[in-house]
Amino acid sequence: MRPLPLFGDPMYRVIFWAALLSWILPEVIAWKVKRSADTSKTRDQGSLNLIVLLWWAGIVMDFVLSIFLPKAAIQWKRTFVFLVGICLMLAGIGGSAIGAAWQTREERCR
Repeated sequence: MRPLPLFGDPMYRVIFWAALLSWILPEVIAWKVKRSADTSKTRDQGSLNLIVLLWWAGIVMDFVLSIFLPKAAIQWKRTFVFLVGICLMLAGIGGSAIGAAWQTREERCR
């Protein structure tokens, strides 16, 4: 049994890749934009780079394992579980956006 986002109906692929990009692009953009121009004020000592590296390694491992371990695929209500996962991903994106907006508002009020 192959994973729906990679081998299923084309609509599953579109939904999955759109959700994935809507999750990753704002994170990458925020990471690049929020970097301090003044290197003397930089407190991050490479931990952010490590987090990004591990983040991408996890995503790649997900794809590799889903292709090479087809017996580990979800077999019970696959479409339902797929859509619940996408909804949870979108809810997390929304929560992150709300948190960022709240933090920005708090910083402006100081």
